[in-house]
Amino acid sequence: MFTSIYIIDDDPIDRFITKTVIRSFCLDSEIEEFSEASTAMTALRLLAENDAYRWPELILLDINMPVMNGFAFLDQLKEFSFPFLENCSIFMLTSSSNAKDVEQAINTTLVKTYIIKPLTHSLFQTF
Repeated sequence: MFTSIYIIDDDPIDRFITKTVIRSFCLDSEIEEFSEASTAMTALRLLAENDAYRWPELILLDINMPVMNGFAFLDQLKEFSFPFLENCSIFMLTSSSNAKDVEQAINTTLVKTYIIKPLTHSLFQTF
């Protein structure tokens, strides 16, 4: 299904739940967890420079995080060239049901869908 997945979320319990759901479908996937979006951005920049074939196929991104929120992450992600983003699906996975957040995410061309936590088995099957 997906060979490389990034989970970007500051909540360790949410990361655990998300990873557990993913593991039940994608046993062989490489899953990277990040508690800060800025750390994930640094990892993506290093991949773009040195190891592009390991670019994630799926990014599950929280909105409300300290230092860099999900929307700031998306703004920086736009700096990457076409080949990197072409095969990468980005899903907002957040606890925010705020209408402004939903609208902003849906209107961002990089975001494929908006999901309110927690990620469930039935929801992941729709990916």
